[in-house]
Amino acid sequence: MSKIRKTIIVSYQRLTKFAPHHMRITPFQTRYGEIHSRGGAKLRYTYNDAESVSKSWKKLSPGLPDELRVVLIDPNLHDVETTIKCMSGQLRNFPEVFGLNLFFAGHGQDSTGNLVLSRGSLSPTRFLELQAEDVGLSDRRRIGVFLDSCYSGAFLVKLVIEAYELFEGFSLKDSLVSCLPDEKSHEKEYLEHGVFTYTHLNKGNSYVDLSRFREAILKNDSIELQKGLQGLVGQMSNATAFLTEGKQFSMSLFSNVLIVDGGFAEVELNERSDYESVKADLTRFKYPI
Repeated sequence: MSKIRKTIIVSYQRLTKFAPHHMRITPFQTRYGEIHSRGGAKLRYTYNDAESVSKSWKKLSPGLPDELRVVLIDPNLHDVETTIKCMSGQLRNFPEVFGLNLFFAGHGQDSTGNLVLSRGSLSPTRFLELQAEDVGLSDRRRIGVFLDSCYSGAFLVKLVIEAYELFEGFSLKDSLVSCLPDEKSHEKEYLEHGVFTYTHLNKGNSYVDLSRFREAILKNDSIELQKGLQGLVGQMSNATAFLTEGKQFSMSLFSNVLIVDGGFAEVELNERSDYESVKADLTRFKYPI
């Protein structure tokens, strides 16, 4: 049996009907449609994000046992922590599985990037703590995150640094986050997805009819716009930044290197890396001296 790269947890926070008045954020219009911030706004499309990612991951790991793929709908903190701890413990029964993946679409806390859940939030430290006692049973625990939430870059940077500084046995080889540590994430009305989830799952093709695309913008033809965007985002150095007009830059982790997608910045991490320096290096291109 071929080895499976990771187990999968898909967790997300579905919308609550109303956000507190002080948290409501007015959507704004770009050339490519109205977008909503996920930083306190009423979320509409996290269910679509989780469903699409779950289907995509299932195709990538068709041999993964069903008990190692869990989708949580509008979970509270206890639900998520219990699931992570339970699945972490189960890995000892599946020697062909290397570790755990976490997908989350929803609100992220300002500054920390912590994942906001009902009755609490999940921090990078807690994510590692929930698995720490099981890590010694394997040679090395590989973990990864795919986050479509505000300030998700902060969560990833802190996750990598704390894995170096506070915990032994963890290996982060690849992860994806929707924005830089100081940015909010957005979702688009006619895409019915978070912008990052959409652009990641729809890589596009090599052709788009620009005249038809411009006409679709004027007519607000959502079907034609989506067809055109699938072609356009395939040509962009950072498709997320393109669709949000520079308000949100997606970021990836490959081995020990953080990359702002499109080559805007790269930072190599090691045991001496500190959060503020890494954040400054990742975001400096946006604030030229």
